[in-house]
Amino acid sequence: MKLYIHDLSEQDFKDIVQVQNCDTVISSKDKVRSCLGCYGCWLKTPTKCVIGDKYSDLGKMFACCDDIIIISRCYYGGFSPFVKSIIDRSLSYLLPYLEVRDGVSRHKMRYKKRINAIQTYFYGEDITQEEKETAEQILLNNSHQFNIKNKPIAKFCTSVSELKGLKL
Repeated sequence: MKLYIHDLSEQDFKDIVQVQNCDTVISSKDKVRSCLGCYGCWLKTPTKCVIGDKYSDLGKMFACCDDIIIISRCYYGGFSPFVKSIIDRSLSYLLPYLEVRDGVSRHKMRYKKRINAIQTYFYGEDITQEEKETAEQILLNNSHQFNIKNKPIAKFCTSVSELKGLKL
């Protein structure tokens, strides 16, 4: 199963991606509240965000997927506010305890199943080389933190229409 996270219009997404029945799509058509930083998903209600909305079970969604595909406008070398909020709210995918993996302190995994890959497609007219490097580093750090099996893939496009030629 693939988990798609995107900030495109519904029509642009339909033009670009052919979603299978088993895939899950998280889009910006629904508002997402920002993570409160309360760590309730770790302590008070393990695996479930205390904000009782559509995105309360993001950790479980992440645990069920094989691959994550993110389509996001590039904002100063990072994700769009919507995509960033989704990543932040998926904190319950991890445990609050730390362990050393690959010589670096990381959060322990809550779930045994690992995500195979994360692919990110950034779009924007004037993405600088420095922003590309920053985005790639953020993606690599997230990939390590979420213990994703394969090296993350980042692609950059100048417009949404450029994405239509790619196979997502």
